[in-house]
Amino acid sequence: MVQTSHNYSIQVSCDQYDARWDQFVASCRGGHHEQTSLWVQFKFNYYGWEPIRIIVSRNGVIYGGVQILKRRLKWFGNIGYVTRGPLSISEDPELLNVIVAALDNAAKHARLKYLAVIPSYTGHHFVPHLEKLNFMPKPDFLPPSAVMRATLVLDLAEDIDKLMARMRRNLQRDLRRGLSSGLVFREGGENDIETFRRLMWALCERRGCAPSPPQKDFFHNLWKVLHAHGHLKLFLVEFDKTPVSAVITFPFGDTVRLWKIGWNGEHEKLRPNALLYWEVIKWSKQNGYRYFDFVWIDLESANKLHRGEAIQPDNTNGMSFFKIGFGGQVILLPEQYLKFYNRLVQLLFRFGGRQLLSSKWGTGIIRRIYHSNASADAG
Repeated sequence: MVQTSHNYSIQVSCDQYDARWDQFVASCRGGHHEQTSLWVQFKFNYYGWEPIRIIVSRNGVIYGGVQILKRRLKWFGNIGYVTRGPLSISEDPELLNVIVAALDNAAKHARLKYLAVIPSYTGHHFVPHLEKLNFMPKPDFLPPSAVMRATLVLDLAEDIDKLMARMRRNLQRDLRRGLSSGLVFREGGENDIETFRRLMWALCERRGCAPSPPQKDFFHNLWKVLHAHGHLKLFLVEFDKTPVSAVITFPFGDTVRLWKIGWNGEHEKLRPNALLYWEVIKWSKQNGYRYFDFVWIDLESANKLHRGEAIQPDNTNGMSFFKIGFGGQVILLPEQYLKFYNRLVQLLFRFGGRQLLSSKWGTGIIRRIYHSNASADAG
């Protein structure tokens, strides 16, 4: 379906695969693999999410757009969410307004009851346009929940020696120890996926948390869709040919994003994870990527760094402190937004419903509705 709005054409599609859109996402500032049609294929095959893709163009050239994932929930109706979108090639107010209006209209046409929007890293300029159409800040207890609020991005333009010099000194010592102690770094293949899963589950067990995602075949299915296009890589560190730690990354556009890590807890004194991170950073630079995204640091540490304050390790920020040791720029991500497409529900939420839904009773109902037809969403 193609519409027109002022100087732009608007195409709305439910196609699972769109190579032209994926190329635009990869080239666009703020582009993220979760806005691609490849990600849709995985989410549809594994979870049943369906796409609504809005492409805004002029004279055949894509200027922006957004991809919604939608699913019907028992007892509730259609819901949707946008991850790391919308996207645009500029901050031209007319273009931004067209994209957000098209998003809102597509949600209405699809009869969504609820739409959540998680903007891209650079999506702050979309916020006023969302608010103009009555989107409201989304509390974390509404799905999708536990979405990161801050991250750390390393600029790989500098040479390797300068990147290492910017690291915390104890990390430099850990790397030298690891490199001289027999640890070996290598890129993994499909045969290593189950090894990675076991390492990840072992790390979760030591931390006392449930594995996320919990499904044993999750990473195999993800590999089948993304690896062939170069958007999924697995790396391992071994000692005496035995895997010790491993990580899954998403190379996409100009950025490599670190995602899930696994570690069996062995050889702690050799600091295998420090070596793993550093070697993946080096791989990213050597393969022409401009940025390395550590994907998540805790918000309190991020705010302190943003204010120029020093970070000291404690029981709550251990992983963030480790990542910060590699250097990089703190990125505070835009607010997440939501809209209920029932005017009464929208008004109730705005004037008191938030407190009811955030109660123990309310969150229990939300979990029951959201997980009624499918396993917990891992994306």
